[in-house]
Amino acid sequence: MTTNLYSEIIKCLVDQPAINVNAKGFNGKTPLHCAIELDELSLVDLLLSKRSINPLITDNENKSALDYAKDNRVLQVLINHKYGLEKDSLLHLAAILN
Repeated sequence: MTTNLYSEIIKCLVDQPAINVNAKGFNGKTPLHCAIELDELSLVDLLLSKRSINPLITDNENKSALDYAKDNRVLQVLINHKYGLEKDSLLHLAAILN
């Protein structure tokens, strides 16, 4: 679990307008992939609060955030969250993009 200090630092970084919350690392993972892998529900919530977040981005192994959501709590958060300006469901967003 992240400490309060680390959570505050991450929140400050994510809140910067120039930060791309969908940026991929060398392995193709986004911050959302990593937060889910680390089972950091508070970070998942923080990232999902960003309008530009895209949970359907895949990494170098062609896995999306949903593929990493083994924990039922995280999976429910991903499924129930409303995405983008139109507040689309994950299923609706997937239908639009595919």
